[in-house]
Amino acid sequence: MFKKIPSLVIFEGILFALMVSTTESYALYYFTKKGLSGDELALISTCPLFLASVAQLFIPRFISNRRIGLGLLLAIVSQIFGIALLIYAHSQTSYYYPLFLGLIFYWIGGQITAPLWLDWLSSCLKSGTLSRFLGLRNSIVTFTIVLVFIAVSQVVKHDSHFKILFFIGLISRLLGLLLQAILLKQTKSKWKIQLSRDISTSMLGHKSSEIFLKILFWSGPFRFACNLSSPFFLLYMLKELKLSTSEYVLLSAIPFLGRSIFVHNWGKATKGLRSFWGIQIATLGIAALPILWALGSNMIYLGFVQILSGILWGGMELSQLIMVQGIFPSEPRKQMGIFLANNNLFSLGGALTGAYLLKLGLTYKSLFIVSGLARFIIGVGLVVALKKYASIKLSRWNSKTYLYSVLSLRPTLTNVGRILFKN
Repeated sequence: MFKKIPSLVIFEGILFALMVSTTESYALYYFTKKGLSGDELALISTCPLFLASVAQLFIPRFISNRRIGLGLLLAIVSQIFGIALLIYAHSQTSYYYPLFLGLIFYWIGGQITAPLWLDWLSSCLKSGTLSRFLGLRNSIVTFTIVLVFIAVSQVVKHDSHFKILFFIGLISRLLGLLLQAILLKQTKSKWKIQLSRDISTSMLGHKSSEIFLKILFWSGPFRFACNLSSPFFLLYMLKELKLSTSEYVLLSAIPFLGRSIFVHNWGKATKGLRSFWGIQIATLGIAALPILWALGSNMIYLGFVQILSGILWGGMELSQLIMVQGIFPSEPRKQMGIFLANNNLFSLGGALTGAYLLKLGLTYKSLFIVSGLARFIIGVGLVVALKKYASIKLSRWNSKTYLYSVLSLRPTLTNVGRILFKN
C-alpha cells in the first residue's frame, strides 16, 4: 500500500483542484455579479481570511497531542460545510449571511488543512523525495485548476450552472475526504510527528526578533494599502470593463502562469538571507500593479499586468515563508500564523477603507492610484528601515542581480552562484 501512496496523493490533489476551480474560483465572481455591494465585498473577501489565520494558530495543539489525522479530517469537513453553505446561499434571496458564514468555514478549513497535510505527507515519504514530489503534485494541481477554470467558463451561461459548479466542488471535496481518511488509516504506523523543539540557530542570531518585528510593523500597513484596491478589481472588471465570464476567467487565470513559470527561479534566488531582498523587491514591484491597472483597459495589456502580478505575489509569498523559517527554525508555523493574522487584520481594515472611499465618490481608477502610491511609500519605508542591517539591506547591485536571476527563464549557474554565495 505504501508504494501506492504517491499516486493516491496526486489523485487527491486532482480532486482538490476540481473543488478550487469550480467553487473557490467562481464564488465571489457569481455573488458579486448577483449584486454584492462594495462594503459587502470588502468584508467578505478579507474577514474570513483573517479569522482563518487566527484559527491556524491552534495547529500546534493538534500536533503536540498527536491528533494530526483527526485535525486534518475535521479541517476538510469544515471546508465541505462551507461549500454546502455556498450552495444554500445560491438559492436564497438574502444570500449575504450564509455566503459570509460559508466562506468563513471554507477558509478556516483550508488554512488548517495545508500545514497538517504537509506534516502527514512528510512522515510518509523519504526526506530526499519530498520536495521533488511536492513540486510534481503542485504542478499537476495548478495545471488542473487553470484548465478546468478556463474550460468551465466556456459552458457556464445561466444562473443554475453556478449551482451545478458548487455541487461538483462539494462532491470533489467529499471524495477527497474519503480518500484522505483511507490514506491516514493505511499510513498510521508511519506518522512521525516531531514533538521536540528544533534547536537550529536563527540565520540572524540575536537580531532575529528585532528584524522580524520591524518587517511585521511595515508588512501590516502594506497589506492595508494593497487592500484599498485589491477587492475592487472584480467590481471594476464587471462594472467598468463589463467583461464576460470567459474574459474575466482568462484574466484571473493568467497570474497562475506567471507564478508557475517563475516561482522556481524565486526559490533558487531566495535562499537564506536573500529572502529579505526578495521581500523588498516584491514589495516595490507590487506597488506598481494598481497604477498599471489604471493606465489601460486593453485585454492584452491587462494580461501582461496579470502575468507580472503572478510573478511578484508568488515571489512575495515564497520569500516571506523562507524568511520566517530562517528566523524561527524552532517554531516557524507559530510565527507564520502571527505574521498572517497581522497581515489579514490590516487587509480587513484596508478593504473597508477602500469601500468607504468608493462611497465618497472616488472612481475605481483613482482608488487604484491611491493604493499604488500608498504601497510605494510604505515599501520605501521598509527598504529604508532595513538599511541599518548590512547583511539584508537592498542595494543597486544585489537588486539588479537578484531580478536577473528571477526573471531569466534559464538563469546561468554563474549568476545563481553570485546570488547564493555572496556575503
